[in-house]
Amino acid sequence: MRTTLYLAGSDDAPRGDGRRPGETWGAYADLAGKHWRLVDDKYKRLMSFDWIVPGDAMYVRTHSLAADHVETHHVARSPETGKLYAEPSLWGSWKADVTLDGDRSITLETKGLFGWRMSFARTADGGFEYSDGAYTGSMVMVSNDETPRLIAAAKEAKAQREREEQQRKRERREAFNTALTAVNSALVATNETLKQQAEADRQRWQRERERAAEALRQQAAAEDRQRAAAEERRRAADMERVRQLQAQQDFERQQRAQQQTPQPQHSSSNSGVRKKPVAAKPPRPSANGSRKPTPSAAGGKKSPSGSARTRQRSRAASSWKRR
Repeated sequence: MRTTLYLAGSDDAPRGDGRRPGETWGAYADLAGKHWRLVDDKYKRLMSFDWIVPGDAMYVRTHSLAADHVETHHVARSPETGKLYAEPSLWGSWKADVTLDGDRSITLETKGLFGWRMSFARTADGGFEYSDGAYTGSMVMVSNDETPRLIAAAKEAKAQREREEQQRKRERREAFNTALTAVNSALVATNETLKQQAEADRQRWQRERERAAEALRQQAAAEDRQRAAAEERRRAADMERVRQLQAQQDFERQQRAQQQTPQPQHSSSNSGVRKKPVAAKPPRPSANGSRKPTPSAAGGKKSPSGSARTRQRSRAASSWKRR
């Protein structure tokens, strides 16, 4: 930090007049070249004041030992106005006006919405008191030998905190990985169970579909058999009706033929008596519904020729098909 060089112009007095910096820098001259520790400060700040150019520019180094964080600003005199001002040495954009009350107090104040105020005031016992609005406390001077030890202890504490934080992060990461592994194992087991259940359901549905298809096939086959049986019965009934019709037609033809045939003459003893012709009885239906021709019809007269019978059967079959 001491390598930062900031030349802000000369003092109001001519150079070489023998005046001490304290005559124009007030309490800064008493703080310069010393290290100060804030009492009861949660940040454990250690403040160091020293000249960049004696009587021209000074730096103020604030080391937060609790976090091992360093901030540095410098104080210089404006060549235009001749007033002291403060601003960050390395980074930042603030600029504070510096007000000196002789060697009794120093006040740094920024303007604007986020303005802040910081002051160093001499106490009755000759020490200094620091105030920044959030903290007010005494400043205790620290020797040059003790300062490096405090800084080294702060760095070691920070390193220890970082090691502990890394250890906690590592433990959290290991715990997370363990939990993640357990979750992944559970998910794998669950997925395997779901796969097995899905396969069992698929096989069960396949069996049900096969059973349903087999039942439909059996039902269709039974319906086909029923339709075939019904069709066979209908055909048999139609054929039976055709046979009955054919038998009836044959019987009627035989009756007509008998009526047209002349009766033979009997002997003279019976000439005076004419026998009444006996009509042949129609054939009685058999057990299956067909009629059998009577003996007289079967043996008395010749039946029509075979060709006539074939034609009659063809006509009956044609009429049955049309129905």
